[in-house]
Parts: sequence; structure tokens; C-alpha cells
Amino acid sequence: MRYVLKKLYRTPVKTLIFILLLGLSVSALCISAGMWKYSYDSIEHSKDAFTTIGILRELEFTEQIQKNSVKPKYDYESLSKVKEAAADSQYAKYADSREYLMGYSPDITSFIIHGNYDSSYPYAYSIVTGVCESISYSPYSHYSAIIKIDKDDLNILPYFVENSNYSDTEYIDIQGQYLTSDLNFPFTVGEKYIIYTYISGYDYEKERWIGYLDYKKSSYSELSEYVTCTEEMSKNLDTVRDTVQRILDDSMLSCHILQTDAQSFLDSGNERWNEIVENCNITKHSTEILLTDDMYSIYSFNVGDVFVLTGRVIRKDEYEQGAKVCVVNASFVYANDLKIGDKIKLSVYESDFIIDTKSIRDTAAGVAYGENDTEDFFSPSGYEGQGFITEVEYEIVGTYRSSGPWERGELLLSSNVMIVPSKSIEGDFNTKPVEAEVVRNIDGTIHRFDMERTSIPGSFSVVIENGKTEEFEEEMAAFGYGGMFYYFDQNYSQISGILDGYMKTASFIVLISILAWVCIAAVFLSIYMISSRKSLATMLSLGSGRIRAFMSEMAGISLIILIASAVGLTAGVILYGKVIDQTIALSLEGLSTSTAFYDVIKSDEIRSPYLIWLSVIIQAAVLMLMAAVIEYSQSGQDVLKLMKGLKRKKNGKKS
Repeated sequence: MRYVLKKLYRTPVKTLIFILLLGLSVSALCISAGMWKYSYDSIEHSKDAFTTIGILRELEFTEQIQKNSVKPKYDYESLSKVKEAAADSQYAKYADSREYLMGYSPDITSFIIHGNYDSSYPYAYSIVTGVCESISYSPYSHYSAIIKIDKDDLNILPYFVENSNYSDTEYIDIQGQYLTSDLNFPFTVGEKYIIYTYISGYDYEKERWIGYLDYKKSSYSELSEYVTCTEEMSKNLDTVRDTVQRILDDSMLSCHILQTDAQSFLDSGNERWNEIVENCNITKHSTEILLTDDMYSIYSFNVGDVFVLTGRVIRKDEYEQGAKVCVVNASFVYANDLKIGDKIKLSVYESDFIIDTKSIRDTAAGVAYGENDTEDFFSPSGYEGQGFITEVEYEIVGTYRSSGPWERGELLLSSNVMIVPSKSIEGDFNTKPVEAEVVRNIDGTIHRFDMERTSIPGSFSVVIENGKTEEFEEEMAAFGYGGMFYYFDQNYSQISGILDGYMKTASFIVLISILAWVCIAAVFLSIYMISSRKSLATMLSLGSGRIRAFMSEMAGISLIILIASAVGLTAGVILYGKVIDQTIALSLEGLSTSTAFYDVIKSDEIRSPYLIWLSVIIQAAVLMLMAAVIEYSQSGQDVLKLMKGLKRKKNGKKS
């Protein structure tokens, strides 16, 4: 070994060049091999990381409730048939028919940032106790009663009231539309009331909350009537109106005069108000439960409008097993001082739904709303005394956030939705049919009629095999359902093409690296073996045995190969991850896609550098084997033959 080291030391420049050339070729080949394996594994593992969905715009099948709506594109009666055909398609993996429940816990509060009905209904329903300080008719056909809130009495207020910068506000403007049976205002100045109201927001100019009586839930069409306004009535009510609306049964009003504190009034046994207070309290402390077979079959998650912020998604095995896990709104977690890993125990109940309408503010990406400028939406009514069907405890495994506003809509999620596996609660909870009152202006005459809605819009997605949307569409067209579905694949079609291209590029680079390595190895061996022949001849002439001479020369070349391999391995390990990150970043720049896909391509399983190590070991072993064969053949030659070979080479150089 000492002789070997002296030999290498005597030619430091040549030895260093050998090490650098071999190290460079080793690192290039091992990195390219790693890139090829990474691209291959990315393609294989990422197939299940994408969810391709087909959705129906049920608004294209239904009569909208607003009178300015246009005729739907498709017959509503065909909707169930289209869904059935999609679910039975040979290209469909499964159909996700999502179901909706609600869950109550005294330890949570519903999260809402305002009382707009298109985002926060029904959680802004409130119980307010306070003294009436003034009352008048408002210019919007409602009376307005200014109530000073009794902060020391019973008040059930929504999150956005209790946690706003105006939580100390003492006044609320209660607005309503029904007069008493004797045509008076329901409120009297100076009296204290318990009030069931929907708090819609804050009047910044007058510094008071705004609440509505008789809002949405409280339809008194059978318990009220319109009355023609007399001159005396107009004078008493301080308004000029043709008609007013009065309630026939004063006990049905959403306010009640108090002679004592609210709790004493409830303890006295007023059944209706005890029920109102209980229902309001349960609704405030409830969350919506969305049961699904894949959260990425939901439009907003699939296109990335709503995304997992912390924690993780629900896993495939958890859907299959009905695991008690959930993904919830990040703001809901914050409002309730929760964290990943915490558990929420809920008393589960079914809720009826109301149908309302809102103006369309933005068009969802890739989806046309048609000529309508309004959109119907479904909203749960909350707790109404229907009782609980079961209890369940969920562990929080992830939180989500929206890139836009929280609104209700066919393709949108509200801010108070908990996503859980369908099998986590046993039972059939498909929405009951809902009667919607449709209003139409026909030749200047308002017509009203009821239409049954059999499902919640946006609750159905068909999950299609990746890359099979065209075949699926052709199959639907054969049934007469062509053009009804909108497709979203989390950019699978683009990314799969990028990965295929990346695979081809990586294969080409591997081929070039192998050729370069072969050339460098050949040059190294040929140059080194020329020097080795002289050493072998010298050792054999001095009486060294063949084996000893062979081992001595192999020790030198092996040392160079091992040092070069170590250099190449070090460079390969350092550069491998950086090269992949840079390549993937450039390839996928500007593309939004499944977070599960990014989890796959960043996972340790496919980014493991084991192929780097294996490639270096193989290269070193092949080089040593080739060197050993050449050295062994040379060591078997006699001294004169070796010297003649060297002499011929010297003469060749001189000439």
C-alpha cells in the first residue's frame, strides 16, 4: 500500500485529473439515473393523487325563484336520470352524492363574520333582551324599534357580534313588518322585551346593530292579512301607505314584553318561548356536517378555490372505513380555540332547508351561469326541535381556507362546514324535497307557483378515471346527455403531459450520461494501464510473483476509483434534490393542482437517494471489474512482452 501511495503521489496532477473526471462522470450518471427513477415513480404514484370530476349545474335544470329568471336549459325531470347514467358509466370510478347533517355541541360556536343571509344563515338568529327607547315606520315598509340591550340579562348573540370591535354597542335597531292584531306597533316605548331577531349587520353611522323580526323562518301568511290604511291609521303610524300588514294572533309575534328578567319568564313555563330560546341556542352552537366520499370531488376543493391550510386531507382508507376524522374551516378552529388532533363531540340532527336567491357577483372559473343575474341557494334552517339522531366524536386532522369570500351557492362552501367521511355516520340522510315558491312576471301580472326541489344543487359529482373525460362525454352524448357536464381534473391533463415529457428527457439524459461515462472510463483505463504495464514489468523482472504484482496495481487503481466515487456520490447527493426541485418548479410554474400531487412528488418515498448510492456502487464495481480483467491479463504476460509493448508505444509517440 505504501508503494501505491508513493506512486500516486509522484504524479499528483494526473491522479487529480483522473479523480475529477471520474467523479464528474459518476455524479452526472447517478443524478440522471435518480432523475429518471424520480420521474418514473412520479408518474406511477401521482395517478391516484388527482381527482377528475364531472359536475352538473343544477341551476341549468331548475326554475329560479326570481321573476327575472330565464327558462332553464334542461328539463328538471331529467336530472335524476342524468345522475344515474353518470354513476353507471364504465368510465366512472364512483358517484359522490353528498349528504348534509348538522351537529350541536355546547363547547363550540358557529363561525360567521356578518349576518348576510347568503353566507351566515341561520347562525345570525339571536335572542336579545332590552328596553324600547323609540319606534317609527321606516322608509322600507318596516317599522323600526330602537332597543337598548340589557347586557346583564339573557342574550344569545352570534360570533360576529360578540367578537367584533363593536361588541360594547348598547343599541340594536329592530325592524319588522307585522303590526299587532289591533293595528299597533308590537313595541311600546319604555317597556322591556325578549326578542327573537336575525342580526344582519352594523350601522356604522348610527352606531347600532341591525336586526330583523319575522325573517325567513317566520312566515305568517296564514296568520296575517293586509289592511287598507285609513287616514287616521296613517296619522297614528306616521306614514303614508296604502296598506299595512297585521298579524291575527299576537302570541305569534317574535317579541314578548317582560315584567321580570328573561330567565324568570322562561321558568314560568311559556312553552313557545322556551322552545325559541333552546332552538336559537342549539343553532348558534352547531356546525354543518358534509358527508362525502372524497373532499376533492367537491368543486371548490378540486379547482383550488378552497385548500387545506394545516394538517392533512382525509385519506382513502379513512373514507373506506368511515373513520371519525374531519377537516374544518381554519377560522372555525380559531374561533373555538381548537387545533389539529383535538376532538369534537357532536349531537347530530337533520335540518330542513330554505331556498333563497342572491345576486351573482363573480363567475366561477370555467363555468357559465347563463343569462340569469341571480342564483338560488339552499341554506339549512338550523335546529327546530326535531331531536337528535345520534352522537359522534370527530378528530380534527386538517383545516381549510378559501381564496375568496364565504358564500352559499351551488359551487361554494359556507364558513361553517365540517367535512367528514360518508360512512362515519350510518343512515340515509339525502335532503328531503323542498318546496320553492317561484315568482314570474307574465304580461305584467305576477304569478306564483310552488316547485319541488329534490336535491341540493352542487351535492353531486361523478369521479371519472383520469384522462377519460372525452370518453365519458361521448358515452353521455350517446344517451342524449351531451354537454350537460363540466369537467375538472386538477390540471391532470397538463401535468401528466409534463411528467411524460420529463420522463423522456430524463431517459435521454441517462443515455447521454452512460455514453459519457463509458468514454471517460475508457480513456482513464487506457491511460492508466500504460503506466501500469511499466510497473508490472518492473515488479515481475525483480522477481515479484504474478499475484503480488496484480494486487499491487489493483490497489492503486481501486484507490482512485473509490476516491472518485466518493466525490461523485457527495456531489450527487447534494445536487440531486436541488436539480429535481428546480426542474419541477420550472415545469409546473403557474399551474395549480392537487395538494395531494405535491405531497406525492415531495414525498421521501420517491425522492429517496437510494438510486444515487446504487448507481455509484455499480459504476465503481464495473470500473474495478474492467480494470481487474485488464490487469490480470497484463500480469500474465512475460516481462519481455510487456517491455516490447511499452517500447512500441514509446516509438509510436516519437514518430
